[in-house]
Amino acid sequence: MWSSETFALTWRDIDLEAGIASINKSRNMGMTAATKTVNSERIIQIDQALLSILKLLPSRELGIPHVFVGKRGTPMTKKWAEHFWKAQIKKAGIQRHRKFYATRHTTITELVKAGHNLKAIADYVGTSVAMIEQNYCARLPTQCGQSRSFREVGKKS
Repeated sequence: MWSSETFALTWRDIDLEAGIASINKSRNMGMTAATKTVNSERIIQIDQALLSILKLLPSRELGIPHVFVGKRGTPMTKKWAEHFWKAQIKKAGIQRHRKFYATRHTTITELVKAGHNLKAIADYVGTSVAMIEQNYCARLPTQCGQSRSFREVGKKS
């Protein structure tokens, strides 16, 4: 997901039983609006590991509409990522600092490296095949030549 899509995600967008999330809006500078592009609006599969984590989030139990919130229950923002992400990276044992947004790049990179179909990756992350070819395939040319099916998006192959 784009950071802004993460910040906008509400519990109404998630079906824990079906294991899906509807990505249909973004949040930037405190305002909720449409997703960045037409391709960004999508429904994605959520794997069991993430479903288990989502079920633990206090916002769900407290009836707070947004999934990811700060300590006051307000939707997570870019400021949260700037101030608190660094500590989470450190706790995870990652030596080199990476911006919160890098999680999206890591996801795309790992899916490309695993040989998944570029169209399926593009649909899953809400972008175009052209963007993946331009920004990832130039760096991972051997992986982009592969075309393994991405049967159940979000599930390890």
